[in-house]
Amino acid sequence: MAAVKSSSVAVEPNLQASHYGERADSAYNAEVASYTTSLASNVTDYKHENGRRYHAYKEGRYVYPNDEKENDRLDIMHKLVEVSLGGKLNLAPIPAHPQRILDIGTGTGLWAIEMGMNIRHLDYD
Repeated sequence: MAAVKSSSVAVEPNLQASHYGERADSAYNAEVASYTTSLASNVTDYKHENGRRYHAYKEGRYVYPNDEKENDRLDIMHKLVEVSLGGKLNLAPIPAHPQRILDIGTGTGLWAIEMGMNIRHLDYD
């Protein structure tokens, strides 16, 4: 099956969405298919060098590994920054009841999880 390329990530759609129930609903089928799109094999075909795993997608663009050891390092860096900020997760002024906060994807997701635990009514992007 040919890979479908989006602007940033190559994807391969699943062959067909599963139907539960007696009738097939074409709108439901299209919605499920969009949620069940899987990554193309060139994204998950990691490169291994010196015992570390590296991204294969746009190889060489991100020079750090993407294995568990690197995730641990990123989590430690998150905690070091948090401690250096006196336990704060941010320095930007946030209104009393924010509706949305943007996580720009610079780590393992720990920051977003901790923000969600502190401000439960947020909508994350």
